[in-house]
Amino acid sequence: MRIERIIQKDLKERGIVSVRPDVSVYEALETMKANGIGSVLVMTNDHLEGIFTERDYAYEGELGGRVAKETPVAELMTPSSEIISVPIDASLSTAAGLMIANNIRHVVYLKANGEVVGIVSQRDIVAYLHEDLNRLAMDYFGYDPFRT
Repeated sequence: MRIERIIQKDLKERGIVSVRPDVSVYEALETMKANGIGSVLVMTNDHLEGIFTERDYAYEGELGGRVAKETPVAELMTPSSEIISVPIDASLSTAAGLMIANNIRHVVYLKANGEVVGIVSQRDIVAYLHEDLNRLAMDYFGYDPFRT
């Protein structure tokens, strides 16, 4: 099972959501809220610098006593050297396995040249699996048994 459909849907709806490393944590959080996402890529032009997540904010920002409006996102982000990424042809199972093994919620998909293609979250995977289960149920039962 490939993940291209999830990435294409996200790209069509909002494109790659990113912020510059020098923006404040507060601005990054506003961007995340406006897009309904739990992470944002930190990029300079098209170069991936890191990823900033809700967890980074909670653990490094709040618990670290940082002030969101005064702290550059680069100080709290996970740097690109530590990002778990996969090639665009990686399966959904591969992405999910990496999330479990590394206790992370987001995996970045990259082209062979390192260009960012998209990001997939646990939420994306659950939504995909839910849709797939509904499709299977319709085929098997002839109706959607999960519908209330």
